[in-house]
Amino acid sequence: MLVESPEGWRLGRVDDKQVDFVDLVDAVTETVSPEWADILASTLHSHGYDGKGLLVVLCSNNCLSATLVLEAASAPANRNEVAYDLEQHFPLAAEEFTADFLRHDDRLFAVAVATQYYRVILEGLEENGVSVQSVVPAGLILAQTLCNQVPLDERDGEHAIAWTSGDRIECVFWNADGATMWYLVDREPKALPRVLRWHQRESGRPIKVFLPEKSSLFPDSAGAHSEITFHSMQPFIAELVEGPVTEAVIGDAARSILSGKVVPWIELRRGGLGTRDPYRPIRSPLRFALSGIAALLLGLFALFWMRSEQYARITAEYQVLQSEMFRTTLPDQNIQAGFRDRLASELKRLSGVKGDAEGLPRRSSALTSLYDVLASLPRGLRCSFQEMRFEQEGVALDGMVRTHGDADVIASALRQRGYSVESPSTRVLSDKGIALRVTARRSRGE
Repeated sequence: MLVESPEGWRLGRVDDKQVDFVDLVDAVTETVSPEWADILASTLHSHGYDGKGLLVVLCSNNCLSATLVLEAASAPANRNEVAYDLEQHFPLAAEEFTADFLRHDDRLFAVAVATQYYRVILEGLEENGVSVQSVVPAGLILAQTLCNQVPLDERDGEHAIAWTSGDRIECVFWNADGATMWYLVDREPKALPRVLRWHQRESGRPIKVFLPEKSSLFPDSAGAHSEITFHSMQPFIAELVEGPVTEAVIGDAARSILSGKVVPWIELRRGGLGTRDPYRPIRSPLRFALSGIAALLLGLFALFWMRSEQYARITAEYQVLQSEMFRTTLPDQNIQAGFRDRLASELKRLSGVKGDAEGLPRRSSALTSLYDVLASLPRGLRCSFQEMRFEQEGVALDGMVRTHGDADVIASALRQRGYSVESPSTRVLSDKGIALRVTARRSRGE
C-alpha cells in the first residue's frame, strides 16, 4: 500500500502478521507531474511490487468533509446532485473534486479530494503497470477499523473515536451505519472537549468517546460534561497504542480491504479518480480465457477441416466407383454430368425387365378389398352404399343405414377383417335414415 502523510509518501509491505514501511518521497509537492508518478511507480517495483492490488491511503489533511442535513423534498437523488450541493461547503467546484458519501436517515456525510492532483499520480501508476485497487482517506479507514473492534452491544447511540495524528487530533463521530462527522483539531488539551461539547449540544444525545491511545491529551475518566463519557479501548484491543495509532492499525485496515473482507465507508476510486481501464484487475485472467477460447476455436477448425478432407476423399472414391459402374453398364455412352441419375434410371428399367419386385410397394387388388367389405357385413343388416372407393391400402364407403348403431356394427366388422377404421361419420337425413361415411385402411402385414 501507499500511505500519504504531511511529510511525504510511504510504502507499506503488507503480510499476514505485520506491515513494513519504507519512506519513498521526502516531501509532498503542491503540483505533480507524470515523471514524478513514474519515479513513484519505479520505486514501488524496486521494492518488490508484484502486480497485485494496491491500496492508496490519502493524508487526512488533504481531505474535505461535510455533513448535509437531508429534507425529504430536496434530498439529492444521485452523485451529480450531491456534488453540486457540496459546492456550498467546499472551496472547489464540483468538476474539481472527487467525492463519496454515506447516506443516513436524516443526513449525508461526504468526503472529497482535489481530483487533478491525485489523478496524475493514479494515472502514472496505472500506466507503469501498478493496479490501484482502492483509494481511501487515512482517518476514516483507521476509524472504521477501530470501530469494528467495539462489540455490538457497545454500539448503541452516538459514538466518537479520537486519536492523535501528527500535529492534529482526529475525531470521527459514527453510528451503526458508519461515519457521520469528521474533525481535525489542534493538538492541545481543550480542543477535543470543545468539539465534543458542541456536537453533543447539536445532537442532544449522550456521546461515548472511545480512545485507542495513551495520551495526556485525552481524559482518563468522565469529563465535566455529564453527557460525554470517555472509554479506553483496552478491553477491545490487545493493548493500547503507545504513540501514533496510524502504523499500529493501518496494517489491519489494508489486509481487510485488499482481501475484500471490508468495504470502506468512503471509496474515492471513482469518477475522476476511477480507473481508465475497468478490466485491468482481471486483465490477466481475461487474457488467459481469451487464449483458451482461441485455442479451442483453432482446434475445432482443425477438426472440421480434417473431417471435410475425409468426406471429400470418400466422395471422390464414390465418384470413381460410379464412373466405372457407368462404363460397365453403358459402355457405348459417354459419361456426362448427372450420370448418377442415369444409373438410377437404368437400375429401375433393369429391375422391371427382370421382374425383380423386391423393394417395390405391394399392390392389393380392389376385388380383395370389395370381398372384405361385403364379407364383413353382418347378416340381416339393412344398408345401401352410393359409393365405394378402393385405394392402395384402404377403402372409403358412403351410404345409408337405419340407425347410428348400424354404422358402428359395420366399423367393428371391418376391424375384425384386419382394417384400421376411423370412427364412422354419421348424420340424420330428412327422409328418415342415417347417412354414413366409413374410412378404413388395411393394417400392415395384412
